[in-house]
Amino acid sequence: MDLSQRAPRSPYHVGILGMMNAGRMVDKARAHLSNTLGEYKAGQGSGRDQRTLASLGLSEDTFLEIVEKAQDDQSIETSIRAVSNINLDQIKAFNAVERDREPPNETYLRGFEERKLIVGQPEIITMPDMLDAEDIHDFGVPFDLTIGPPLSAHSGGILGIVCLGRLVSKTKAFLNNTLSEYKFGANSGLDINTMKFLDLTETELVDGVDHRPDFPDLLKWLRSKISKSHHEITDWNRDRRARGPWNEEIQKMFDDRAAAVGRPDLTTFLDLLDCEDADDYPQ
Repeated sequence: MDLSQRAPRSPYHVGILGMMNAGRMVDKARAHLSNTLGEYKAGQGSGRDQRTLASLGLSEDTFLEIVEKAQDDQSIETSIRAVSNINLDQIKAFNAVERDREPPNETYLRGFEERKLIVGQPEIITMPDMLDAEDIHDFGVPFDLTIGPPLSAHSGGILGIVCLGRLVSKTKAFLNNTLSEYKFGANSGLDINTMKFLDLTETELVDGVDHRPDFPDLLKWLRSKISKSHHEITDWNRDRRARGPWNEEIQKMFDDRAAAVGRPDLTTFLDLLDCEDADDYPQ
């Protein structure tokens, strides 16, 4: 896990414990243990890690020991569950707070505004979206889906719009013939709904991404094509993140997929996608 060469998992990733930040914290712990943390902050050096460890009731040393001894994510989750008293309701409450977390005070807000300038995305509002935006700025949008997943569907790391980053990831993969088993465009219900919300056709999107390999140019083009208000984007983000099965047939399909990744507790499609990504590409 060399974080001087690649980004850790998104803070939105819930493939470990069903808990935001956990997957990212594991990646940073692995990098810390191998002295390849790069510019990232971990453990007591990270407010996000501190909050996550406190919710789990774990010290940094205990967590590092678990990660060092574990063979994979599943082993880490099993070891954490053996020593942590956190329950599902507490995890859901933690996620709800972390998902919408914004700068907590004026001092932090000033730094946050500077970070917006660096990544070239003044639209970013929440702290997890900023982390994704910074990862994209430093390492680019992941597109080789034969070796790793696309961006989390939860992520608003591109223009603060949920699902847009994942759509751009898959578009780049489509253009580079690296989609692997992922469905794209007209073959993906999520992509269809996202493009409909953005008033983009699949042809427009593919052409726009294809002709703008430089990310700032792609951002500029996306801004010129997307005319949604802040209110509309906020409603879209909230609806997408909360959306689950809407009838018995879809519920059965959802339950089967959730069972296949060992997560019968899941209730939303975006969490299911994150867990399927984690199952397909265990780290």
